Amino acid sequence: MADTPPLVCDPHLNLFPFTYPLRYFSESVARGRRTRVVALGSSSTAGEPSAPDWQVKIVPYPARLELALRRRYFGSMIDVLNRGLSGQDAPEELSRIESDVIAEAPALVIWQVGSNAVFHELNTDEIAAGIDREDT
Repeated sequence: MADTPPLVCDPHLNLFPFTYPLRYFSESVARGRRTRVVALGSSSTAGEPSAPDWQVKIVPYPARLELALRRRYFGSMIDVLNRGLSGQDAPEELSRIESDVIAEAPALVIWQVGSNAVFHELNTDEIAAGIDREDT
């Protein structure tokens, strides 16, 4: 294992500027508060073993995002909570929003949704119901 190169993660944050400001996140960081980001989703959020070697688990994006945010906002207390569960889709994720997302009082929520819907019948009503939630 000594020959294994270190994990390099360059998120290229400058390549994808946001059209809309992340108001709650920005305010939380600016005020020096402990800032929580909740990532809700299925396997690409949870992190799944990578093929062909199913023994190797890829580092899920919430962990990489946390490192990138802590580097970008050095000195800020930023936590990215991974609430991904493999195989879930909008209805199951929606049922977890109250307990797994709202209860954490996040400044930002990232909902990876619809990935499994390509294999199932997509119900956009459930996705819209989750997006319309705004608990402050």
